[in-house]
Amino acid sequence: MDVFISDDLRIKNPNFSRLVDRLQEKIKRQHDTKLNEEHIEAKCSWMTHQVLLLAVKHVLQTHEVKILKGELSTHDAKCWTAVKNLFTINECKAYLSAHKDNSLLGIDEKTLMCTLTNDDKKFITKGKSLLQTEVENYLCKVCLKLSELHDETPAENVKILKSRSFLLGEMLENESEELKQKQTMLKESREDETNAYLTYRETLQSCSELLVTLLKKYWLNLQAKKDRISVKNAWACVENFTAKLRSECFSLKCETYTHQKVEALQRIRLEIEETTKQREFELSDINQQLAHYRQLGTEFEAVAAEYGNVTDHLQKQEWTLAEIKKNTGQE
Repeated sequence: MDVFISDDLRIKNPNFSRLVDRLQEKIKRQHDTKLNEEHIEAKCSWMTHQVLLLAVKHVLQTHEVKILKGELSTHDAKCWTAVKNLFTINECKAYLSAHKDNSLLGIDEKTLMCTLTNDDKKFITKGKSLLQTEVENYLCKVCLKLSELHDETPAENVKILKSRSFLLGEMLENESEELKQKQTMLKESREDETNAYLTYRETLQSCSELLVTLLKKYWLNLQAKKDRISVKNAWACVENFTAKLRSECFSLKCETYTHQKVEALQRIRLEIEETTKQREFELSDINQQLAHYRQLGTEFEAVAAEYGNVTDHLQKQEWTLAEIKKNTGQE
């Protein structure tokens, strides 16, 4: 009976769900083993019946050929014929018992038994004895042949070979049992290997989780120290760079401001100051002249404006006189 476990329960209780799964597998294996045993027993019974049936058919066919060739005596021929007829009747009876419906020909078991003659009934007992002996001999020969094929080192003595042939079934059964045991051991070893692999994987996973936790803790503990060291290194680099800049500036000043260069710069400065004063004086003179010129321009503009007014007035007077003269001449 299967037990249903939801996914939530499997996630919450993995060990319990694994235990239930293993118990279900064990119960299923036991059930399958029982079914296999019943199947094997039925199969062995059917195979035994088939072997005997084929052996009987082979012996009957062999002696029928001998009867046709005339190799048997009259008494033995009648015995074998009676046994063959009885065997045929039994096969028909087995068919009729397997099929309960009425035969198309209307034949039943009583009709079949009536087909045996009185002569057949007389020789049936002797025929059965002969058939049993011949079947045993035939099976013995088959077993001897199988033992020769099975054993790579056959014995020269016939008695030893026969004893081996009698033990052939047990030998095959033992080999089959050994094969089953080896298969079971192989299956168990594979299961153990799988379980060991699962255990190893779980252990490895837990170890990896612990390692990650330790690394995180180590990182948290040393990160502050690492940051302080990084800041100190950066500050030292900055101070070193600043010192280099100051050194470069001092070297540049030393190279630039020598005694000769300072005197030359002072002379240049004095010359520039004198030139500047001179230019300022010239600029003031120019500004004064420009103011004077501006004043003259203003006066010139006034004179020009007055001149323009006078000129306009004269032109108007001339035009008036011209008009007067023109008018006077016409009169």
